[in-house]
Amino acid sequence: MDLSIIIPAYNVEKHIESCLKSLLQQDLDKSSYEILVVNDGSTDNTGSIIKKLKSNYSNINLITQENKGIGGARNAALDIAKGKYIYFVDGDDYVATNTFGKVLDKALKYNLDIIGFNSKHVFDHEDLLSTNIDQDKDVEILSGTEFMGKYNFEPEVWWYFIRRDFFDECNLRFYDRKFVQDSYFTPILFSKADTMAYVDYDVYRYYMSENSITRNRSKKHLETHFRDLAFAVQKQQELIKSIEKLGRDEDEDCLKMLKAKKERYVLIAIVRYFKSDFSFAALKQDLNFYKKIDSYPFRYLLKIDKFRNSVNKILVFIFNSSVLLNLSFHTYRLYRKLR
Repeated sequence: MDLSIIIPAYNVEKHIESCLKSLLQQDLDKSSYEILVVNDGSTDNTGSIIKKLKSNYSNINLITQENKGIGGARNAALDIAKGKYIYFVDGDDYVATNTFGKVLDKALKYNLDIIGFNSKHVFDHEDLLSTNIDQDKDVEILSGTEFMGKYNFEPEVWWYFIRRDFFDECNLRFYDRKFVQDSYFTPILFSKADTMAYVDYDVYRYYMSENSITRNRSKKHLETHFRDLAFAVQKQQELIKSIEKLGRDEDEDCLKMLKAKKERYVLIAIVRYFKSDFSFAALKQDLNFYKKIDSYPFRYLLKIDKFRNSVNKILVFIFNSSVLLNLSFHTYRLYRKLR
């Protein structure tokens, strides 16, 4: 079997059918790939929708478990996956029709540890046609650290396939965390890859949900998010230290990119503190933690072209000053109150 597609599914009754149907509409023989769907304690009709589709397609495998979060769901499927390559999909997203064959051919031809491709944000489930899958694409093979140093890569796991044997050698599993796991899982995985490539194929569709972290303002939701952000930054710092210990000159660009991306998560945390109802004391507590793990104040964020914009320049200037940070925080809160 060539490919195992893993889908954590929690209360995605409005989306899971579109997701699964898009995965079934691929230029692959049904016997060459499996779809492992983990119904992670859903309380809606997610499970029954999956069961109905499963009855008509032999390559759909349903795993039902109590809610363990996205990490626990992915791990459960990993334990039984049989494909030469592994791919993670979110249950409310989908993929373009007949795109996996081209990507998989490249992966198998060059025996790549990892192969990446394009994704885009969508607001419906109708964008099924790839814009360029019929075109031939060159393959540039790099190590994972070379790739991270050269490209401003995205952390989400749904834009790349992973060779199963390589993945097992990495001895990686997902944590029992709700948010931003991919922010450290992906660079840790990439850092271990000897052969990695990116092909500019239009494949993945990321559905913009109304329940995304940027729109959910509940205190419990944000509290968990802040804790998971801190954990993510800590894991990123551990990876940076492990690469620095190797003392390789060729890792300089990779380290610069990783440090900038790590600081970007700290920047995101501060901005979301501003927009939340959490106190300035809570923010200061988190910033003290970030200082201890050499992730604040900001020193590397503006060294990467993509992050060196006028907004970030202003925010870094303000956030790096304790006086300006305090003043801007309370001024913004007063503005919100008066508005």
